[in-house]
Amino acid sequence: MSKSRNGVLDQLLVLEESLESIRRASLQMEFVQSIKEVAGVMRGLRGDIDQETVEDMMDELEEEKDMVDEITESLETTLSLEEDEELLKELEFLEQGLGVTLPQVPSHPPSSSNQQEEIKEDGGEEEVKGEQRELTLAV
Repeated sequence: MSKSRNGVLDQLLVLEESLESIRRASLQMEFVQSIKEVAGVMRGLRGDIDQETVEDMMDELEEEKDMVDEITESLETTLSLEEDEELLKELEFLEQGLGVTLPQVPSHPPSSSNQQEEIKEDGGEEEVKGEQRELTLAV
């Protein structure tokens, strides 16, 4: 009986090992199938984009960046008195051509809170309110 029992246990062990081998093979097949699907999806995504398209996009982005840099540089550059006068003449010409009069820009910078406090101490509170009204109307 012991021999038959050992024989049955051996067969059971072989069956369990075979079952485990089948499970591993099944998992490996699923893994391979997943890799194939991923490769197909990537091929599909890449189909619309090639090296030349990427280079063209990079060139366009570089051109846009250069334009932004130029604008930034222009805004940071101070104008000479001559350039300033030319721009004022051109603005005046445009105003006349369009029949539009633009509001005047104040010739002095807005007061800071410290300057307002100094004016209040000197009794110039009305002057501050007048300047604030001018700024409001100019905007």
